[in-house]
Amino acid sequence: MNKFCGSGFLTAALAVILVLVGIAYFQHHPLGRSAEDDKVEILTLLETYAGAYSREDTDAIIAQLPDDDEVIFLGSTADGISKGRDAIRDQIDRDMEQTEKVAMTITGREIDINGNTAWIAADSVIHATIKGQSLVFPGRLTAVFEHTDKGWVWRQANFSLPLGAMSQGQSFPRKE
Repeated sequence: MNKFCGSGFLTAALAVILVLVGIAYFQHHPLGRSAEDDKVEILTLLETYAGAYSREDTDAIIAQLPDDDEVIFLGSTADGISKGRDAIRDQIDRDMEQTEKVAMTITGREIDINGNTAWIAADSVIHATIKGQSLVFPGRLTAVFEHTDKGWVWRQANFSLPLGAMSQGQSFPRKE
């Protein structure tokens, strides 16, 4: 035993363990950022998105995306899969072209963070005027964010509208 202790083996082993523990800790708690600060930044990102959508400001939404094309937004329509910045821009522009006026709110936000990755679940409501008729679309939003040199950016979003034909407590439409 003295041979191991005297040779610095124990010291080296402890140093390796401390380094590994430190790496594991900082993966979950990056330097200079607290979980509360991260949550505030993500809430701000959501509010900025909803505000930009309501102003029909596609550029402000695209600015929240990563600089690469590794981002995907999913919607409730048959063709509602948009991968990459250009496809997402096209989808949002199409949304705006099909409404005379639109406003979005995002509420009931649950945020979880693990290092540079965060995910949320939230409720959303879209108020839209289409062909002179005011409509309300209650929805859901789940999303994944990544903290980059740019700050928090969207990596994946799923905007969905609950099936209106379903009553509360029903998992599937009733067979008539």
